[in-house]
Amino acid sequence: DGLALRLSCGDGCGGSVPIDTAAAPLARAKWLKVGVPLSCFKTAGADLTRVDQVFALANAGAADLAFSSVVLGNEADLRIGCAAP
Repeated sequence: DGLALRLSCGDGCGGSVPIDTAAAPLARAKWLKVGVPLSCFKTAGADLTRVDQVFALANAGAADLAFSSVVLGNEADLRIGCAAP
C-alpha cells in the first residue's frame, strides 16, 4: 500500500483514496492546492452522512510532505481522480 488519504465515518466505516501516483511528480518547494472529490471516498466505502474524521494520511513507507491547511472546497491546482473500483 502506498500513500493514501483517508476519511472515516465510525467503527469499520471509511474510504481511502490512493494519492501516491498523483503526488510523485509534484515539484518540491512549490505550494499547490490538491483536491480529492468527496465522491471518491464514497466510492471507496465511506458513508458521507456519518463522517467523524475528515482527513487522515496513511503510508507504508517514507514520505516527505508538508500541509499548510486542509479544507473542504472546490478550488484546486491539481485534482486527484478516483481509483477504479
